[in-house]
Amino acid sequence: MSGWNDGYVTDLVYTQGFYREMTPAQLALAVTIRGIRPPAALSGSYRYCELGCGRGVGTAVLAAGNPNGEFWGVDFNPTQIAGAQRLAQTAALGNLHFLEKSFEEFLDTETPTFDVIALHGVYSWVIRRHQQAIVAILRQKLNPGGLVYISYNALPGWSALMPLRFLLAKNPETAHLPSVPRIDKNLALAATLLGTKAQFFAGNPNATRLLEQIQNQSRNYVAHEYLGSDFLPMFHADVAQDLEEAKLAFAGSANLSDFFDTLNLTPEALTVLNGITDASFRETVRDYYLNQRFRRDVYVRGADRLTNAEQRKLLGATRFALVVTAEEALAKAKFANGEVTLGEEVYQPLVKALEEGIKSGDELVAWPGLAALGQNQVLHNLVMLCATGRVCPLPAVADGKIRPGHGERYNLAVIDTNLEGEGIGWLASPVTGSGHIASRIEMLFLAGLAHGLKDPAAFAWERVKKSGRKLVKNGTALESDQDNLEEMRSIWTHFAEKRIPILRRLGVVKIKQK
Repeated sequence: MSGWNDGYVTDLVYTQGFYREMTPAQLALAVTIRGIRPPAALSGSYRYCELGCGRGVGTAVLAAGNPNGEFWGVDFNPTQIAGAQRLAQTAALGNLHFLEKSFEEFLDTETPTFDVIALHGVYSWVIRRHQQAIVAILRQKLNPGGLVYISYNALPGWSALMPLRFLLAKNPETAHLPSVPRIDKNLALAATLLGTKAQFFAGNPNATRLLEQIQNQSRNYVAHEYLGSDFLPMFHADVAQDLEEAKLAFAGSANLSDFFDTLNLTPEALTVLNGITDASFRETVRDYYLNQRFRRDVYVRGADRLTNAEQRKLLGATRFALVVTAEEALAKAKFANGEVTLGEEVYQPLVKALEEGIKSGDELVAWPGLAALGQNQVLHNLVMLCATGRVCPLPAVADGKIRPGHGERYNLAVIDTNLEGEGIGWLASPVTGSGHIASRIEMLFLAGLAHGLKDPAAFAWERVKKSGRKLVKNGTALESDQDNLEEMRSIWTHFAEKRIPILRRLGVVKIKQK
């Protein structure tokens, strides 16, 4: 393929998604725990830009949940930007701007400078010329002290999997086909190789697992993930070297679970890593231990190092909210070295305190039942709960108050996208400034509540039935209306008891339960 798309897939729109690592509050926490001062602008008015925003759902969620920020989304695909602009208009997001620009065009476009620039799943999917344009954008448009979130396919984890990607993307006999039949035919070829005992699959069990995974994935996702002509996983050290040209220094992983090295690496591995003095090479060698396939990193333009006292003060001032039930918060957590049990005597009083409402780090350190643990242990446990997605850090608003925004209108718009079929799956919280996932059925329940219906379960079932779907119970599709309605009522009961209190606490929607 050639032309304006430069080998990138354009006959299918990209899947919609949201990634909590990209939220300003979590980015601020990610650098703070590593001793780097987050941009001061994040506690007031700031500007945030997403390069390669796709359909714009993630950028829209952030704009809806963070009225103190001004958000820009940039993508070269006119179809995706048209949809993104329609969403912004429907949700009346006045702090959100979408531009249909290539990276080179955006570089030459007069814009404000930004405090955060983010790109998810872009850098290792584009040609070198576009990578150079991205670096130039970061150099030109990022403020001193600003943060960059960048995620990319990584080596060495992809090393043994590239031959499978070759089968999917480089078969000349399917190159003339649209993306979906091209994927299906190439997957069938790969499955045939597996079934006829090709030694590649015998010697690479990870490739077999990836093939099984791809077969069940959305074809839109597979097309954008694997079919582009440029797909080049990169070592961390090479990306870090590229970004040095924009005066950027690696601050740490945006994935907070990577902060807990003792849960991800063996003592022997830590000994080896601690003997490597070059920080970039050390991080790259760490990827060998984890066989890292995908990285989510944070870079900073001018690392302002915090003293221990300054770090504790910032963490103490950070506010936190529980975003799951207490039972879910205390469940086992998965790390590279296996599952970790969150000890009740350490975590239970912390979760109980957060069940009562938003608390700052300082408030939790002084909370009855927690004070005896000490400041370092309480803050450590808070970061652990954030790393596992059970607690969210909240936006660092200077006066402690969240400016009234337009999150409710965005959420109502999102709910409406699910009335006729599977729509946008992310709601925005003005409390956390983040996105929170909801299934289509949950969206239909919320639609019923928003419209004041007395029986949201019946409403949800009628909408599901209209789209030609049935509910599944114990692996079997339910056939009769009565059975489907009874199952929907069971789902509703759980939703009303467990999820609605959380959604209320997060200010996701203003719903009055009948």
